[in-house]
Amino acid sequence: MVALGLASHGAVYGSGYDQARALLQGTPSGADMTFGGFKLLANVVSYWAGIPGGLFSPALAVGTGIGQNLTFLFPHLQPSTIMVLGMAGYLAGVTQTPLTASVISMELTNNQGMVLPILAVCLLARASSALVCKVPVYRAFADRILEQHAVEHAAQRSNQEPS
Repeated sequence: MVALGLASHGAVYGSGYDQARALLQGTPSGADMTFGGFKLLANVVSYWAGIPGGLFSPALAVGTGIGQNLTFLFPHLQPSTIMVLGMAGYLAGVTQTPLTASVISMELTNNQGMVLPILAVCLLARASSALVCKVPVYRAFADRILEQHAVEHAAQRSNQEPS
């Protein structure tokens, strides 16, 4: 995490909310074209290391950064449009909850003209994610908690049984 923090000039620390907002508003923020990639790596490293870091805000930030990286592919569209779609799609892919990701993204943008594009991107992202990861992230979290609880319960029972 320290190496990613140094390489990104500190952009990967925190939720990424300020950087994502600045990118969407087109204001300088210190989030350059490497922000999305570095933030993605930081999220993966923190998840694997068991470092609590949240899910929604970092996912929205990563998606915005990835959207920023893709803006050159769509020169006829506003960069903020591509970033919003990246934000929505990444959140839907990570959580595999396309309706939740769509509603959150639409609430954040307050742009009724983006409803269908956001919904389409979220549905595609969820379908793509399901091909790669069969178990949605919240299900994996729940399974991990239940497994930990079962181990703790078994340990308690073995300590209570007479020898």
